[in-house]
Amino acid sequence: MNTDKDLLTRLLKLFPIKAVKEHFDLQGKWDEIIVEIFAKHPQKVIFDFVSANIDYTRQHVHICSLQRVFRSSSFDTEGFPLPILTAVNLNNECTIVALPVITFNVLVTKPYEETTVQFYQPIKVTLKNRHLIIQVTTLEKNLSHYFEGERKVVDSSREPHEEYNLSAIQYFVDSKGLDARKCDIHKGIKKLWEDEIIDCKYLKRKKSKSTDTTTMDENYTIKRDYPDEYEGMKDKPLLKTLFRYIGEKPEYFCEHFNADPMQGVLGIASFPENTSQIQNIVNDILEHN
Repeated sequence: MNTDKDLLTRLLKLFPIKAVKEHFDLQGKWDEIIVEIFAKHPQKVIFDFVSANIDYTRQHVHICSLQRVFRSSSFDTEGFPLPILTAVNLNNECTIVALPVITFNVLVTKPYEETTVQFYQPIKVTLKNRHLIIQVTTLEKNLSHYFEGERKVVDSSREPHEEYNLSAIQYFVDSKGLDARKCDIHKGIKKLWEDEIIDCKYLKRKKSKSTDTTTMDENYTIKRDYPDEYEGMKDKPLLKTLFRYIGEKPEYFCEHFNADPMQGVLGIASFPENTSQIQNIVNDILEHN
């Protein structure tokens, strides 16, 4: 259930099969590919693939502001709270790829049993200019997938929670005198929306006495199809939103991403087409923020 090979298999399946095939120069289905990778490559090679390709994963992206500009010369990774795969600290930019193990305590039926399912969870931490960016790979939601036959997971709890690791990273950064705080990304998001790089599919916003939501049908977006509504709320705070990329550069952004601008959080629910798309979204938001 939680052997080294089990965890490495689950780790590889956090990536799109296309990316795994291309990197290891393999063909076939998942089971065939996994067998060949284990036969030909040690664990380190798999970890190197993870470090180089983490931007292919589905993610939660947490953006924080720093009290001062980041300088490589006054920063080191000693005491970082998670297991580090790679760390590069040069030219006033630090990038850390960490790989903690996450444990789900589960209750399974037929027969009833309490057991655990473990995952490696790739996390990328970037310190640059006046921002801390934490990219957390999202894990498999259907834990029943890991049990045979008609066995189902009817209850589960996770250790540690994502918030715990986020807090630990932020505490570490604060201990270096950088004072990280959630970054309000309204300005950057709204600039991309105004410039028609993105348009909105789902919108949740706060009114004076209520919370209002708008959900667009399949091929419609708010600014294009409800311009009056867009004009009426473009200067108001947004809660949870879902955006579609409508810019001219092919595959520059992920096709969709969600955002909680006040919290500085982005969500990438589908595999990116390349390893630049998430970075392009983050960089373009911060450029206009």
